[in-house]
Order: sequence, then C-alpha cells, then structure tokens
Amino acid sequence: MREKIPVKAFATLMLVLPLTMCGDPKAINEQNTKIDNALNKQNVLAAKIETLEKSQGEILNSITGIQSSIAQINNQLKTIDQQPVQPTQPNTPLDATKPLDVPIGDSFVLGPADARVTITEWMDFQ
Repeated sequence: MREKIPVKAFATLMLVLPLTMCGDPKAINEQNTKIDNALNKQNVLAAKIETLEKSQGEILNSITGIQSSIAQINNQLKTIDQQPVQPTQPNTPLDATKPLDVPIGDSFVLGPADARVTITEWMDFQ
C-alpha cells in the first residue's frame, strides 16, 4: 500500500507540473486585464439597472396616483350625471310682436340712444 501512494503523487505531479510551466505571464496578465474590464463593465451595468429599477418604481407610483385621480373624477362625473338637469330659463318661444330688450352695457353704439329700432350684432373675435 505504501508503494501506491508515491505512484499516485508522482502521477499527479507529472500532470500538474507541465500545466503550470506552460503559462505565459504576459498572456495571463492580458486575461486578468480582460476579466477586470469585464467586471468593471458589469458593475456599471448593475448600477444602471439599479437606477432604472428605482425610476420604474417612481413611475409606477405616479401611475397609481394618476389612476386614483381618474377614479375620483369618474365618480364625480357619475354624481353629476345622476343629478337632474334643471333648466336655467324656461323654453318659451319668442313673441315676434313684442320688442326684445337686449342689454348692451358699454358696447359700441352707432346712432341715437332713443332710436325706434336697434339692430344688435354679435361677433366673436378669436
């Protein structure tokens, strides 16, 4: 049994020793530099993802607030729709035989104030 242990150790040494001797230090340094660059890029991406997740949470909170505001507005509209409509003026036809009194306030006027006929023109300048 003592003879097998040195043989196993010798076989292991013979396999590992050539592998360690084949390594080029320049190539190993280049590989380490590439690995470091990849890790740095990965850290930058992780930070950006964290920022995006934070922004996404803020957006979701804003959307939730907007949805609750829309729900309140819809409830108010339903309340308004359920109230009966009360006309402000009775819908009576105009009597063409009676004069119609139109208040002119401080509007521009041509002609005498006591004229028998007044023509009123409404314009909307937009």
